[in-house]
Amino acid sequence: IKGIVNELTKLTHVSQTKTMEDLNLIIEETVEVYRNLYRNTSFLVEKDTLPLFKLDKDGLRRVFINLITNAVKAIEGADGKIIIQTKYEKSRGMAIVRFSDTGKGIAREDREKVFYPYFTREKGGTGLGLAIVHSIVLEHHGRISVEENEPKGSPFIIELPIIEA
Repeated sequence: IKGIVNELTKLTHVSQTKTMEDLNLIIEETVEVYRNLYRNTSFLVEKDTLPLFKLDKDGLRRVFINLITNAVKAIEGADGKIIIQTKYEKSRGMAIVRFSDTGKGIAREDREKVFYPYFTREKGGTGLGLAIVHSIVLEHHGRISVEENEPKGSPFIIELPIIEA
């Protein structure tokens, strides 16, 4: 119960500490931890040049940790691949981060529900992880979506507006 309460607190917490940061560096630092933990999983990071912009570093690190952890679980211990791509859409003033994996994917009927609090198909899961991810992305005035499983896995797309001041 205490764990669920802590997760709910994080879900409703709005961070006030946004600083100028390098999003690619936050991703690289987070992935490096997983490379050491999951040696059978291939981590590929494809980075576009992004400007520094104002963000909550700890909040976004939590987003990346959650998405990578979910991807590792979806791969289910097999030799799998997790691909993280960043892209700068200057015309829209957006940083795009795409997480994809070679895991089992998310059923079509579940894709709209995965960001709802308490929705889970995972045995023993609380259903709060992706709800927290969604909340943090919204705190950055961004959006997150999950795409069709092509050819397998679950691509998550995060769009973050680049706020430079």
